[in-house]
Amino acid sequence: MPSGPKAIQPSCEPGRAYCGGILRYDRIFESEAGSGMAQMKHPITGALYSALEEGTVEVDSNGLKGLFRYDGEHLSGDLRFADPHMLLWLGGPQLPEGDNIRRNRG
Repeated sequence: MPSGPKAIQPSCEPGRAYCGGILRYDRIFESEAGSGMAQMKHPITGALYSALEEGTVEVDSNGLKGLFRYDGEHLSGDLRFADPHMLLWLGGPQLPEGDNIRRNRG
């Protein structure tokens, strides 16, 4: 009996936050210095976005660095543009602890 087409499983590289078009929150990693600040590689450009304190995000793209506010304002550095969605996601306002749990709406 012939079987149907086989599903193609995406080959995911270790450390990639996106796998098969799906954001894997478990693959967002901490900084190498162990500061606990979130970092994420842009899935298309490969730029490294690092959340700093007070809503600022450092972006490192091919050796060029820039410092941005979560709303996209350039603060310093040679890199003068960044993905506004990545800036907001990493540096924007966060839910208070305990508010991000799923509640039953029964």
